Amino acid sequence: MARVRADGTEQVRSRGLVALTLAGALVAGGCTGDESRGGADSGGKAGPSTSQDSEGELACSDVIDQDAEPAGDYQTILGAVALPTAESAPTALQAARREDGPGTGYFAKTGLLIRAGAAVSLELEEPATASVAWGSAEPGPSITTEGCPGNGWLAFAGGFRVDEPTCVEITVRQGEDQETVRVGAGAACQGQEPPPAAS
Repeated sequence: MARVRADGTEQVRSRGLVALTLAGALVAGGCTGDESRGGADSGGKAGPSTSQDSEGELACSDVIDQDAEPAGDYQTILGAVALPTAESAPTALQAARREDGPGTGYFAKTGLLIRAGAAVSLELEEPATASVAWGSAEPGPSITTEGCPGNGWLAFAGGFRVDEPTCVEITVRQGEDQETVRVGAGAACQGQEPPPAAS
């Protein structure tokens, strides 16, 4: 079983197999620099083969790991979504300047975890200056899923695109319930430390 860290890697528990890291999946999926698109394939993981390329909709075929567990720097939101928020992560995410691909600005890479079968949506509070990009969905102000089959938590590669490093607010909705959290995308939210310097 693996725990996904905020930097998009996994902390592996021995199960007799080597767990696929989110970062490794980006390379295996043929990412060529446009990291904000996620672009990872399922890598043999469970999930239907249908590919939903519609804007803002997560494709179940984009699941890169299952049976994952949120690491300690991830906050579980509504029992259905997990992200490294200002409440759970002591430092903000690193954000790399985008030098190629469509758009400009910065990209803060982090895995998104969604509980198997959960129908949820995530929507940015300030979409004019940021967008979300997980899986093969087009970057945009929100992303949704009607629920993907699997076990435990399902991992998606991707992150946040921002005009400038900032603290973003994102609202998670499940049915009639909703919760707004903050994520440091290249800049610290209140109560966080700045991101570590790039090595």
